[in-house]
Amino acid sequence: MNTIKSYHNFYLIVAISLAGMVSTSYAYDHYHASGKNLIWGGKAMNWRAGKNSFQSGTGWREELQEANARWNEAPGNFTFGIRNWNEKYVGRYNGQNEIWFTDKQSVLDGAPARTIYTYNAISARFIEADVVFDSDVKWSKTNTQSTKTPYGGEWRPWGNTAMHEFGHVLGLAHVDYEYNIMGEDWDHIHANNGKVRFYAGEDAGRGEVHLYGQTTTSKKNDLGATHWKYGNADGEYSEHIPCKLYSSGGGSVIYNDTYAGALRFHVSAGGTYQAQFTLENNGYYTLENIKVAYYISTNDNITTLDRLIKTRTIKMGPDDVYTTKYSVTIPGDLTVGQTYWLGVIVDYTGSITEFCESNNATWLQIKVIN
Repeated sequence: MNTIKSYHNFYLIVAISLAGMVSTSYAYDHYHASGKNLIWGGKAMNWRAGKNSFQSGTGWREELQEANARWNEAPGNFTFGIRNWNEKYVGRYNGQNEIWFTDKQSVLDGAPARTIYTYNAISARFIEADVVFDSDVKWSKTNTQSTKTPYGGEWRPWGNTAMHEFGHVLGLAHVDYEYNIMGEDWDHIHANNGKVRFYAGEDAGRGEVHLYGQTTTSKKNDLGATHWKYGNADGEYSEHIPCKLYSSGGGSVIYNDTYAGALRFHVSAGGTYQAQFTLENNGYYTLENIKVAYYISTNDNITTLDRLIKTRTIKMGPDDVYTTKYSVTIPGDLTVGQTYWLGVIVDYTGSITEFCESNNATWLQIKVIN
């Protein structure tokens, strides 16, 4: 959730509406003011972190640094950092960029997290951005999959929400029509080996490039795979739902139950199905000859050491989210009654140099029933 206020030449704070201020390019949305992109005058943001919120030894400093780093590895030329860990007097409209936790609903306005802006409406430049989080929410700062709300746990992954709010800080608006961190953030997530990873994603990364230009780092490519996809619009947010396993013709979803917090699809040994995954090009360049492989594993850690069952070659640009189905045949010698993991790895040959190598593999759960 975000609130935007405008500073005019005499620095009077005047509340304005977002209506007519959102611009769409590709799928990302961003803000305009005076017919121009609403952005920062520079290409860096250094947080003043609340003293009580980000105390040393609690793990929250590391989590904030991780959220900064995930945006910094995205393909746009903007950098998040830390100016001060011990900001005692945090508050809105004080000309400082601050981040903190609070239980004050007058600040949160009923949201679990909120970004509050001030900007100059004439120059279309941000002046201040504050990000606040509800201290009463059960936030998680670990990467353990089973504890997270998308997998049946009680803890909302803080890093995902921070990435969403930092997207607002960059100037990005909500998205309700594509799998995107600027939609529902808690299930814009990568999972493998019992761990989850939050990230900016293809669409928001492309929005950052649009606003601030291309990153100056040497590593500009990244490919990723997730078992989440776009579902429907949920108000101004995109709703994300699990990817599915379909019949051989792709028309119907295979019968499934829930196991370890995720869908588990009932299959026949030797049967052919359409496996659905979301693949993303989170980098800067369009990439051709991307090698994608499908595997069968006895656990949820998908690696190239697992049983290879199929390969394909694709092309992906950084301008779309590729949720696709592909025909795979379940090996006929699998054990009836056992749970397996049908995995995918994008760039399984490791031929593409990426700024992140830990998000290339994910899975769907299957149970062999006959």
